[in-house]
Amino acid sequence: MADLPKYTDFFSTVLSVLSSAPTGLRRKEIKNLAADAAALTDEQKRMTMPDGRGPLFENRIGWAVSYLAMAGLLESPSRGTWKLTNDGAKLVAQYPRGLPASEVSRIDSLVRKEYRQRRNQANAAAEETSTPEVTAGRSPEEVIHAAVGTLEDAVAEELLQSLVALSDQRFEIVVLDVLRGMGYAWDASGVRHTGRTGDGGIDGVIDMDPLGIQRVYVQAKKWTGSVGVKEVQAFVGSLAGFQARMGVFITSSDFTKQALEFESKTSDKLVLINGNKLVRLMIQHGVGVSHQNIRLPRVDGDYFE
Repeated sequence: MADLPKYTDFFSTVLSVLSSAPTGLRRKEIKNLAADAAALTDEQKRMTMPDGRGPLFENRIGWAVSYLAMAGLLESPSRGTWKLTNDGAKLVAQYPRGLPASEVSRIDSLVRKEYRQRRNQANAAAEETSTPEVTAGRSPEEVIHAAVGTLEDAVAEELLQSLVALSDQRFEIVVLDVLRGMGYAWDASGVRHTGRTGDGGIDGVIDMDPLGIQRVYVQAKKWTGSVGVKEVQAFVGSLAGFQARMGVFITSSDFTKQALEFESKTSDKLVLINGNKLVRLMIQHGVGVSHQNIRLPRVDGDYFE
């Protein structure tokens, strides 16, 4: 059986496929076209993931897309669609016959470094696990858990790209789904999407109990730049107008230093959540994300005593 190309081997293939689709392609289309362009055999296409869930080639091409996006060579103009960035188009023009090994290695190292930096920010003890130097001396369980962290980083990046491609209204609904998933609503009827023109700066209201005695007021903004202190102050003003006790301001981007300082000086009723924290909450609570269980065998010492 011929070995399946590594995900890095698909870098050139994905770039080539997208160079012929200036308006972009959906991820499933990219996977199928890249598989054809790589001349994968039927036998290779039938190879499955170790747990048997899904074709292995789709997983590797999916990782190639994620890495190229992280490297700034792909962008998502709309939900689930990917196309070349200007830098991606320039790279294809520079290497029309495919990326040289040095360029593939550069992209791979660049993205791994970015993942490692992000992971270190979230967990100072996390390390890259893909090289023998790092995995040596570590137990298999340690390697698996660290690898899961790297996988979560990739999923978080893809989630952020998907959020940015949403309409403002759809983003507001996603935010409410996250808060509901976190257990703030007493049931489905306790979540109300109010975002519209003249909404008073409130995009949603969540009842934490059947009587609505405790309510969380939500503002969700899909911004490209950082949210400033004026916008946060305006939200606090809206909370005061509704005599609200608790408010959550969530953005797909980030907050300025001044906005965060303002939050720290206000009462406990105000919470600011940026895009990075939002996608982590989505992963944690399974909103827009599916999880699979992995069985890790370990001898039960008590059984033999």
